Amino acid sequence: MIGALSYEKHKIAVESRMCGRMFEWSVTRGYDSEEFCRIVMTSEWGISVMDGRNASEWADELFLLSGFETYCGLPLGECYPEYVMQFIGYLYKHWVMTYKVPPSLVYKIASPTRILSQYGFLHTQGYDYIVDYLTEEAKEEGII
Repeated sequence: MIGALSYEKHKIAVESRMCGRMFEWSVTRGYDSEEFCRIVMTSEWGISVMDGRNASEWADELFLLSGFETYCGLPLGECYPEYVMQFIGYLYKHWVMTYKVPPSLVYKIASPTRILSQYGFLHTQGYDYIVDYLTEEAKEEGII
């Protein structure tokens, strides 16, 4: 029998992977990576999806992406590497679900530019360490 804690951890891992794959698909479709991250984490639609209020969107990564295409409009533009976007998507969803931090605050603390500039270091760390590290860095810089 799966306990409540195990179920919650499993749900976080599944949705984080799905979010990472959605971010990866954004590159395949040519969406501007900076704008994509901003829309997902700060638009009304994006916040409702990322914080779990709009749970029906979590069928699969392409269905998830189609909601953003339909309700937000996604501009084409410069794309980060797929592996970086996958990492960002996983981190964002993990952060929101595990720590119950609003998506817009996660975005403020961990902008895609910040993550890209530190990717070489960050991708070798555990997600919980990354959350602590970026939060402390944002506090030191007066971002939060």
